[in-house]
Amino acid sequence: MSKGIEIPSCKCERCGYIWYLRYPQKPRVCPSCKSPYWEASSEFVNDLKIDSEKAEKIIARMAKQIEEAEENPKVWSSVIKEGWQRMLETSELPIAEIDAIFAGGFSVHDWFMNSRKISEGLARSVASHFAGTDNAAETTVDSVVQRAEEVLDWKRITCALDQDTVRVLALIWLADKLSVEVMLPETEVNIQRNVWQLLERKLGKKRTDLISHVEGVIEDIDSENKGVTSWAEIIRFA
Repeated sequence: MSKGIEIPSCKCERCGYIWYLRYPQKPRVCPSCKSPYWEASSEFVNDLKIDSEKAEKIIARMAKQIEEAEENPKVWSSVIKEGWQRMLETSELPIAEIDAIFAGGFSVHDWFMNSRKISEGLARSVASHFAGTDNAAETTVDSVVQRAEEVLDWKRITCALDQDTVRVLALIWLADKLSVEVMLPETEVNIQRNVWQLLERKLGKKRTDLISHVEGVIEDIDSENKGVTSWAEIIRFA
């Protein structure tokens, strides 16, 4: 007696619906409740719900900051400083030539131990240059930061930057900083996508054009072996 043909079936963990597959491929959604998370556990769905609520608040906060920046340049200064500090700290201030660190009076240990202070100082200098709102007291350069600027040839880097590049990196890296509140990579991607939409509206340019422009600017900077290519990694995230 021949055995019957077994037809694979699926069960939705959201609504309990069971259906049989007509084609040997994983369904995108449940045909009954239309959930794309039909095979996900209830814990995952709960985490996703919590994450989505956090993401909405993050996106709303950033949209408000961009809107306020139109009226108050100090908002742009704050966004640039916070986003650039996150970017610089995350990159750990890479530099291709270690001899330059020694020439600046740092040991390798000192360089990385001071990376937070250096990142904050460099971010403040970029905010001051492109938003021009910091007062004299805030722009007083710490001796450690000053030596780091010489090691990195920071004046040349600042001159190579432009407004669009500074703002794109600031907002994308600020979104990255705020995304530490969420648990799931899907939510991080969603936040980044929304920030890109904000940037497209604000700057009046397509994301692909902005990415191409930022990568070109960073490529030119890195031609001097300053090791800043990691700055652009995040713009390909979403």
